[in-house]
Amino acid sequence: MSNLFKAVQTAAVMFTLLVAAAVSASADNRAAPGDVARFVAGMEPSANSPLAAMTNERSWQLHANHFNQAWKALQQRQLNPIAEWQKANLTKHNDFMLYLFSGPDFLYANAFFPNASTYIFTGLEPVGTVPSLTNLSASTRAYSLQALRASMQTIVNISFFITKKMHSQLREGQLTGTLPVLYVFMARAGKTVEKVELVTLKTDGTIAPASANTERADAPGAKITFSDPGGKTKTLYYFRTDLSNGGMKYNGLSKFIESQGTADALIKSASYLMHGGNFKTTRDLILNQSSRILQDDSGIPLRFYDKETWDFTPFGFYRGPIPIFSGQYQRDMQRLFATAKATPIKFGFGYKWRPNQSNVLLSTRKVMPKPEAEMKPEEEAPAEATEEAMTKPDEDKAEEAMEKPAEEAADDTMTKPVEETSDDTVAKPAGENAEQSSSDTMESTEQDTAADETAAEAKVDVAAISTCRADCGSVYEPCRDTADERMESCFSTGDSVRCQSTWKDEAGQCINERLECLATCK
Repeated sequence: MSNLFKAVQTAAVMFTLLVAAAVSASADNRAAPGDVARFVAGMEPSANSPLAAMTNERSWQLHANHFNQAWKALQQRQLNPIAEWQKANLTKHNDFMLYLFSGPDFLYANAFFPNASTYIFTGLEPVGTVPSLTNLSASTRAYSLQALRASMQTIVNISFFITKKMHSQLREGQLTGTLPVLYVFMARAGKTVEKVELVTLKTDGTIAPASANTERADAPGAKITFSDPGGKTKTLYYFRTDLSNGGMKYNGLSKFIESQGTADALIKSASYLMHGGNFKTTRDLILNQSSRILQDDSGIPLRFYDKETWDFTPFGFYRGPIPIFSGQYQRDMQRLFATAKATPIKFGFGYKWRPNQSNVLLSTRKVMPKPEAEMKPEEEAPAEATEEAMTKPDEDKAEEAMEKPAEEAADDTMTKPVEETSDDTVAKPAGENAEQSSSDTMESTEQDTAADETAAEAKVDVAAISTCRADCGSVYEPCRDTADERMESCFSTGDSVRCQSTWKDEAGQCINERLECLATCK
């Protein structure tokens, strides 16, 4: 009897433990998406949330303090001036807001277009998941929150993501992909995340639940349902997909966007991809689908706008691209900003993130665009690279150069009327935000083209040239990684001006060394 009693007692204990575990798991599953969003944003979840107890952890309190300070500064420096500008200049709005090359940048989409009901974002960053945070150890939660802060550091400080760093950091810890970043921005904007669904964008432009039964061309994504403080329900779609001509041929994005109606479009820090022929499909889609386009000069060049269709209102200062994209200088943009006497802005926007260097162009449709068949042949520049090269998901290299947050070059060098180059000078690796592009950086494109011409004329070994370029890259990458790591470490000292200046010197030396190396690849 004694042994039987012990067996029954043991079984009872095990049953109790299993029930307790099930109750715990059930309680964790009841953590509302809105509470998860507030928690990762460093904001108190609801009192009855299973996450409430986690706010007593020192790591979360440090996380909350970090975001509280960062958002206070961001509000004063960026969000308040943008809100003032938005109310004065975007008096009309569409229900549909389109932000391609966005990555998870809900921060600026909401700042400029807070009245939209549907948002469509794209990027090469993974969609990710938000795990059951209460199932993690305290140390894992602490590490994951730290990685999340690191992935958002530059967009909070200098208005855009550093794509390479974001790719790396969004894979660290347990808060991976774009969803945690979107959660933070939504919670800090006063939104309540109601529901999150992992979805797939099919090639026919329809949305299906995410599953293992997907085609290669299907785009993984997420559908986030959220509400404003006033209670209005809204929807954000994020798709991880290729925006080059090759990708757009199959991914169903055009059909889905066209089904949403007329859009307000935002283009920021887009690495000048649409200056070239390999992103013509995306460029035309934005032009045809939008009634308003708000962009910096990295977006759609003026030469692709039909002047009979669009009115232009410039703001800020156009002083040309930063040095790595100097070939994308637009003389017509300079003339527009000069003759229209562009109104200064009090906020930073895009790669030239300082208010006295930033440019904003608001393009407003006045008539329907011409049918494509009526467009003059010379209005379209030639494609510059193979489709295969443009669809490689390696957006890091050109955009990491865009990290350059300080005074990138003296104004006199930036305002020289450099001849506009043809589309074959454009190549940027994909992603943000900056989406798909070639595996070479912008600063090497002209050298690459010259090397190709030399090879064709002299019948040189093209394979040897390719190997030489790869070797140059293998030297350049570690050099830039070191410069980036030093800048991130330096930021913790609080002396951002000194950090940025030091980074500028070190990163510039890396670029110069690579250019010298590429010049030998002949």
